[in-house]
Amino acid sequence: YRSGELAFFPILLGRKGKNASNGKSTYIKMIRAMLGKENYTSLSFNDLGEHFMKRYIAGRLANLGDDISSKRINADALEVVKKAASGDSLFCDVKNGSGFEFESYCTFVFSANKMPNFESDDDGINRRMFPLRFNARFTRDDPDFNPKISKLLSQEDACERMLVKAIQGLRRCIKNNGPTPNAESIEMLEDIKTMNNSILQWMKDVDRDADSFIGCQPTPLFENYREWCLKSGIQKPFGKPGFGKA
Repeated sequence: YRSGELAFFPILLGRKGKNASNGKSTYIKMIRAMLGKENYTSLSFNDLGEHFMKRYIAGRLANLGDDISSKRINADALEVVKKAASGDSLFCDVKNGSGFEFESYCTFVFSANKMPNFESDDDGINRRMFPLRFNARFTRDDPDFNPKISKLLSQEDACERMLVKAIQGLRRCIKNNGPTPNAESIEMLEDIKTMNNSILQWMKDVDRDADSFIGCQPTPLFENYREWCLKSGIQKPFGKPGFGKA
C-alpha cells in the first residue's frame, strides 16, 4: 500500500518491568518474511538522521527497526520520521554526487525494550506515533514453547495467513482514517509525552493539571518549575519564554 495518507507509525514496547521474550522480534521477523528482503530496510531511529541514510527508505514498503537503542533520539531523525510517515517529500544527499528528492511511502515499525527519550518535544511526532504493548511472556517453561517459532512463522503458509490479516487490518485503517484506538495505547502515548517534556513531568510530580494554572502569575510558576528542575537533575529545562508558550 504505497501511501503515507494514514500518517502513523507503530512502536512496539514490552510489558512494564517485563521487557524481554514477549514476541516483538518474532513479530518483526514475520513482517520481514511476508514483505521479502527487497521491500524493507532495518534502520534505527537515529540512523535516519545521519547523512546519506534517507536513500535506504526510498522505494521501500517498510522500515523495520527491531530493538532500537534507548539512546536519546536526535531532532534530525525525528524530523525524517515525521515527514516520511506522512508521505511528504524528502531530499537525500548522495556522497560524491547530486542529491535527489522523493516521496516516501515507507511504513515505519520500531520495537524497543525501553522507550527512548526524544531530543525535541514535537507534537507532530506525537500525533503520528502509535505505541503498542506486547504483554505476553514466553519462557522455556511454557508447555508449548518452541525455540524455532520464528522459522515456522516465516514459512509460506504462515505468510499467506499474515497477508490475509494484514489486508483486513489495512481496510479497517482506511475506513477509520487510522489505527483502532485503545485505552492502553492512549495511556502509553501520554506517558511518552510526559517523559519527553520536563514541564509535564513537573506538573505530574506536583499533582497539578492545566486548569489549576488559570489566573496564576507566570513568574512564580516558572520559579517553582526551575527549582524543581534543579532538584530533579533536569539538564535542559525550558527558559521563561519557552515555559510560557508550553
